[in-house]
Amino acid sequence: MIYTLESLGFLKKSSDDERYELGTAVLSLGYSLFSSMDVVDRAEGPLRRLRDQTQGSTHLAKREGRNVVYLMRFASADAMTGNVQVGARLPVHATTLGRALLIDSSYEELRAIFEEDETLPVFTRTTARSLDELAEQLREDRDRGYVVGQSIYENGLDSMAVPIRGEGGKIVAAISVVGFGLLNGGQEQVLLKALLSTAQEIEIPDSL
Repeated sequence: MIYTLESLGFLKKSSDDERYELGTAVLSLGYSLFSSMDVVDRAEGPLRRLRDQTQGSTHLAKREGRNVVYLMRFASADAMTGNVQVGARLPVHATTLGRALLIDSSYEELRAIFEEDETLPVFTRTTARSLDELAEQLREDRDRGYVVGQSIYENGLDSMAVPIRGEGGKIVAAISVVGFGLLNGGQEQVLLKALLSTAQEIEIPDSL
């Protein structure tokens, strides 16, 4: 646990090298990291292996209001692929991670999250422009069982995401794999199999 937190910038060695202090990454996360500590602790190895297996950048995130907050990231060899940092916040409706976190949400729940705003910020031609459009995307995501998208937040960027479930099947986080041209050559099912296997490793059984 300590190694994981230190490597991600949440802890740092003191000047006398005898104790740990909070790192700067904590300031950007607030409550998010600590309310998801079990998931963060379990995710490091599986997400690193997923990055190596797919050659895409891998992420773990949770939702805070209208945003997704990135809790963990393993970058691909392509430094420009999914170039977000731990603690970054992106609009929940404009990322596959966000849609994976919202995948169980009813229309009434969406209205509450977005405070009944009828229009949503648009980043690319495939970003949901309204609550109705987002609700339709989420219906398709539920039917599919996962979220897949091309150029949702950034043009040319492919991504796939699935929720991480905790006790009682409640969504507690989501993971994604992101890359340019990631879905080329009929790779969707290969990526999905790897992503679902990773999610299964991270999910916390009800018995724990």
